Amino acid sequence: MSSSGGAPASIMTAAIIVDELIRCGVQDVVVCPGSRSAPLALAFSEAAARGEITLHMRTDERTAAFLALGLAQAEGGPRRNRPGIPGGHHVVPVVMTSGSAVAHCAPAMVEAQMSHLPLMVLSANRPWSLWGTGANQTVDQRSAFRDTAVRTEGIDTATRRSDAWHVMHREVRAAVDRAVVAATATGVRMQVQAATPEDARPANAVELPFRGPVHIDVPFDNPLVPTDDDQLREAAQSAHRLGRPDGGSWTRFLGRATVSSPRVLHIAGHNAPHVDALRGVPTIAEPTAAVPDVPIHPLALSLLSPDHVVVTGRPTLHRDVSKLLARPDIPITVIADNPGDYPDVAHMAGEVATTIDLAPQSRQWVDHCRSVDQAAADAVREVILLDDLAVPSDVSEPVEESSAEPSSTSPADAQSSAPSQPATLHRMTGLTVAAAVADSVHVGDALVVGASNPVRDLSFVGAPFDGVEMYSNRGASGIDGFLSTAIGVALSRQAAEPDSVSAPRTVALAGDLTFLHDATGLNVAASEPRPSNLLIVVANDQGGGIFEALEPGKPELRSHFERVMATHHEVDIKSICDAFGMAYRSADTAEELVTLLESHAEGMPLNDAGATSSGSGDQRDQARQEYEPYEGITVIEAVCDRAHRRQTVESLEGRVAVLHRSQAQ
Repeated sequence: MSSSGGAPASIMTAAIIVDELIRCGVQDVVVCPGSRSAPLALAFSEAAARGEITLHMRTDERTAAFLALGLAQAEGGPRRNRPGIPGGHHVVPVVMTSGSAVAHCAPAMVEAQMSHLPLMVLSANRPWSLWGTGANQTVDQRSAFRDTAVRTEGIDTATRRSDAWHVMHREVRAAVDRAVVAATATGVRMQVQAATPEDARPANAVELPFRGPVHIDVPFDNPLVPTDDDQLREAAQSAHRLGRPDGGSWTRFLGRATVSSPRVLHIAGHNAPHVDALRGVPTIAEPTAAVPDVPIHPLALSLLSPDHVVVTGRPTLHRDVSKLLARPDIPITVIADNPGDYPDVAHMAGEVATTIDLAPQSRQWVDHCRSVDQAAADAVREVILLDDLAVPSDVSEPVEESSAEPSSTSPADAQSSAPSQPATLHRMTGLTVAAAVADSVHVGDALVVGASNPVRDLSFVGAPFDGVEMYSNRGASGIDGFLSTAIGVALSRQAAEPDSVSAPRTVALAGDLTFLHDATGLNVAASEPRPSNLLIVVANDQGGGIFEALEPGKPELRSHFERVMATHHEVDIKSICDAFGMAYRSADTAEELVTLLESHAEGMPLNDAGATSSGSGDQRDQARQEYEPYEGITVIEAVCDRAHRRQTVESLEGRVAVLHRSQAQ
């Protein structure tokens, strides 16, 4: 039996929605009668009986919506400021059943949009499984206000288990909070506090450029009513217990957050900017984030126990990061320019702010983070160097809290744990290729990286790098259009330096499927602008290498894996390059790849890479004098072993396990 006395999912969902709206400062609600909306009507009626909200009943949805609009206009006036509720406009929901009832709110929604007023249409719907079946009163309500609502949320309740609300309530509350902050543009109530002075707003209120009407659509499945009044009351009590203990909203929206913990971990996701307040804070950064002051290797995360997590940018890469951000025992603060649009996949963010004040970080904490960062970086480089990927028992010394120096993120200096001489590997993987590329880029270069394995591999070998511009299409994380994106980056960079003797170098790293997906991107007419210094490195493992180390690649599914996941191909990349007039070179070993990369970085012809890169210093100087700086687009194909990918990942996991045991000793 659930904590709500076995209340149906519809009743529990409605109770949570109402509880969260009240926590957000909602004072009035307008309800229209209907069968499908009965869970919401009953939940609001129960709240009104407790004196937590004022309930208004109307039988016409058009009239009801304009009543809510009028209430919303006056909510910000001094006479409406109530004890414990900050000043400013408060969202006013109007509740109706499914079908044409929703459409009657359109005139009020238009007015709310034009007047920037916080009207909320809270519509009940039929279960999504009934859409397109001819079921009565079943329409696509989610798109009803796509041109007027500043935000639309859908809360799926039809498939909820009644015994899992201790987790699932977070999703419902987060959806409500996002809608409220979009509607009011001033955030929501942080905690119970004294009434604010007339016309005053809380000091930590968030000011967004726009506010306006919002729409929350909630599909309810049968049963739509509780067994009795006691079950309705128990559902309301259970919903309240699931919320924040201080009575505040699930996610607090602040102008400035204050974090007092001395053990903070910063997660810098895609396009995370530099934040001065986070200088000196241990940071796990994705390749496209700003270069952190104290970088922490992604594989070191499982060795850390932060007391607070701060998120910037949008995390897109690492499963361990996702697990961390889903933990209920660690407070999470998200820093975002627009609090109406912030990353919170697990619905666990306690605070969203535009700026942050941080307490000084513990020296012991920072030193420990640096120590495990170095150990993880060393483990990756050691795996890359090994022909035999078995994990030795003495792979690492115990990791202690010490004052070890951080691993370097400068490409000019490479990695502090990198080999002094190029290693010869007969079975390259994408990780090998990423390491070679990482060690070859210099300050002033740009690195464009493809989705799937390449961007993850780069994060394992030190990216982001000081002085190197990083680009990757992580918005939707697709593999499409990569070559065209890289060409666009290269063209833009050389256009910015028209007087330069040679165009700034752009290096692009992609997998073979990413390359093939946009092969026609190389079709650039001779009369069109072309990059003068673009190197495209293709890690070719003849298929979907990323799936080798994911669940579809497990041994029990190998009979189907090759055809439907690996998608093996035998496309000749050289022929594609020849067809489009692109220079082409190939590397079968890491040594050959390093030689080609070094030659390109030095502006030397790649067809003579073997002769000019392996000779003495005098021979190399003579070669530089004999050849003009290399210009144009070159493709280097690095031949990889896809089957070897799983062994590499297993070896890395084994080494991290050794680090765990060492730290536990």
